[in-house]
Amino acid sequence: MAEKRTRFVGAHPHAIDDKGRTVLPAKIRNQLGETAILARLDDCVGLFNPEDWDDVAERLQLAVDEAETDAELRVAMRALRMFTSESVEVSPDQQGRIVIPATLREHADLNGELVSHGVVTRTEIWNRERFYAANQAMDETEEEEARYGVRKGLQRSPAERARASAP
Repeated sequence: MAEKRTRFVGAHPHAIDDKGRTVLPAKIRNQLGETAILARLDDCVGLFNPEDWDDVAERLQLAVDEAETDAELRVAMRALRMFTSESVEVSPDQQGRIVIPATLREHADLNGELVSHGVVTRTEIWNRERFYAANQAMDETEEEEARYGVRKGLQRSPAERARASAP
């Protein structure tokens, strides 16, 4: 039997209350176990299952370990610190709600209307207006920055992909 893999897809509108509580859309909850990890990402909050959070953290640590220059090391350390320092474990309550801490809400301007957007191994929780504006306004520089971030933290190396697909 094939291993069950998490695959977050689609955009799901929902809301957040003044206490930072939001009901996770059912399609997202069904992909999570009992706990999830919230992490600071660019202009949003990432929601990961623990295994996928570990994978990203390990890739960021690998970027630190393999840095060849002081500049590369500074960038890699900054990315690792930013990713891990504000991460927090959450568990949905009986109604499927999680509480997003104030620091993460402020970072991503999470208030009122939200969009949870599946990005295969994670869900990104966005302020709804910011989400749609960001997707319409990406310029060439931002595309290059996004590609760099993918290469350094979110993209698996060829060796990792080979290990993951091995029987």
